[in-house]
Amino acid sequence: MLSFMLRHSGFEAETAHDGVTALERARERDYALFVLDNMMPGMTGLELARELMARGHAKKQQMVMITGGTVPDGASQLVDTVMLKPFEIDDLLAILRRLSAGEP
Repeated sequence: MLSFMLRHSGFEAETAHDGVTALERARERDYALFVLDNMMPGMTGLELARELMARGHAKKQQMVMITGGTVPDGASQLVDTVMLKPFEIDDLLAILRRLSAGEP
């Protein structure tokens, strides 16, 4: 549903159903932004953010994490924004537009 809403709002969106697949895709292609769910199979969103940065595929300013649980320790050092579920899609879109424009 999220990828549908992003595409409907003018973003190009691709999904990965687990962290390992997302990491593999980031090796194959450059992405402008990442929306990570902290509760993914294979690795958490926080682990994925750490790996993306370590491998040079992403910077903090390219990542937003969503979570239905508590905000993981260290998230603020790895991702630009952490959003708690449930969230408003308009809020996520505003953050993504800000990040895609290179604004702090």
